[in-house]
Amino acid sequence: MSIGMQSGRRRARWASAVIGAALCLACGPSAPAGGVGTSLGPTSGKAEEVAGLTLNVSTQAMGGRASIDIAFSEGRGPDARTAADQAIQEVRRIEGLVNMWSADSALQRWNAAVLEGAEAAPMPRELALLVELGARVHALTEGAYDPTVARALAELGFYGDVLVVESTPGDSLGAGEVGGLGTGMGGVEVLWAGAEKAGDRSPFREHPGLPPDVVVWRELLAAAPLPGSGVPGSVPEAGSGEPAVGGMVEVRAGGRLLDLSALAKGYAAERALLVLQGAGFPSARVDLGGSSVAASGERLPDDAGWPVELPDGGTTRRIWLNGSALSTSGQTSLTIEGAEGAPSHLFDPRTLAPVAHATEQVAVVTRAAWLGDALSTALLVMGAEDGALWCRAHPELVMGWAFYVVGAPVAFEGEL
Repeated sequence: MSIGMQSGRRRARWASAVIGAALCLACGPSAPAGGVGTSLGPTSGKAEEVAGLTLNVSTQAMGGRASIDIAFSEGRGPDARTAADQAIQEVRRIEGLVNMWSADSALQRWNAAVLEGAEAAPMPRELALLVELGARVHALTEGAYDPTVARALAELGFYGDVLVVESTPGDSLGAGEVGGLGTGMGGVEVLWAGAEKAGDRSPFREHPGLPPDVVVWRELLAAAPLPGSGVPGSVPEAGSGEPAVGGMVEVRAGGRLLDLSALAKGYAAERALLVLQGAGFPSARVDLGGSSVAASGERLPDDAGWPVELPDGGTTRRIWLNGSALSTSGQTSLTIEGAEGAPSHLFDPRTLAPVAHATEQVAVVTRAAWLGDALSTALLVMGAEDGALWCRAHPELVMGWAFYVVGAPVAFEGEL
C-alpha cells in the first residue's frame, strides 16, 4: 500500500493511502496503469453477481472498492449474501476507528488530544492493540515502517483541515526532521498498567510464552469479537469509531501523532475474511482496493486457491492465495507539496529524506494481511536490493515477494 496525494492539494484517500509507514505516492483509488493491482469485479458503485456457486459483492469502503467473493454450496446463496454484508460492515467499522480523513475517527480524536497538549490520551483497546502491532513491525524493519509519520504529513498539509500542524519556518523534508521532531516510535507507549486500574489487563502478562504479534492478535479477537460471536455489543454501528468491547486504554504520545493506515487496511481485510469463515464460508476472498487481498480455501474444487494476476513485463503472472494474503505498495511521479528539489517522490520515514533507489512497486505474500500491509510499504522504502535481503532473512514472515524496478525485469522470489 502507498500514500496517495493528488495535485491541487486534493488528497487521495484510503484506496491508495498507506500513510503510516512511508511517504510514498500513488494517484487515484487503485494501482497505476501497468502497476501492481487486481481486476476483480466492478470498479465502482455496488453490484452483486452469482456465477455458478460463487458470489461477488462489491461496494465502496475505505475510499476505494471493496470486493467480497464467496464460494458456497447450493441453496446457501442468501446466507452468502448476508455474510458478505456483515464482512463489509466490519470493514467500515474499522474504517471508523482509523480513518485519517475524519475528525470523528477514534484515532484522529486521539491525535487531536495530543495536539491540545495531552501527554497521554485514551483510545479503544482494539486501536491500542493495533499500535502494539505497529510497534512490532517498526522494530522488525528498523524504522522503515513508521506509524508516527503523521506529524510530518500534517505539516505538509496532507490531511487538510482534519489534522493541522504548523511547521517551523525553514524546516524541510530533506533536513531529516520536520518541525524539530523526527519520526520514530519515540515515547509512544500503551499504558497497560494504567488500564489495569480500570479493570483491564496487559496482554503480554497473560501470555508470556507467545510471540508478541500472536498475543496481540488473540487479544484483538477478544477486544473486538467477530459478528455472530454472541458477545453483546460486538458490532457497533458502522463508522462510529467506538470500541466494541474492552473499554479504553491510555496511550502516551511522546509528542508523536499516529497514522495506522498502512496496517489497518490489511487488518480490515483479515477481519472481514474471519467474518465470512465464522458464517460458514471457509472459501472466500476479500479484496480492498487491490492493495490488500486476503483469501482462504479454493474458488472452485480444482483450483489451488483464489487467483490474483500480477504484471510481469508485457504479460501477467497468476498466483493463488489460500490461507494467505497479497499486499502491494507503489509510488508515482507526483510530488508532495513542500518537498522542494526532491530527486525522488518516495521518502524514508527514518530520515524524511528522499530515497535513492528506482523501485516503483512491491508485492508481498504473507500469512497475515495486516503484516503484509505494513511490510509492503516498508519494503518499498528499503528498495529492491535491501528489501530482498530483508525478505530472505525473514522466511518465517514472508512467503513470496516481487520488486518492480525502473528499467529492470520484475524480480519474483519465493511463492511468487
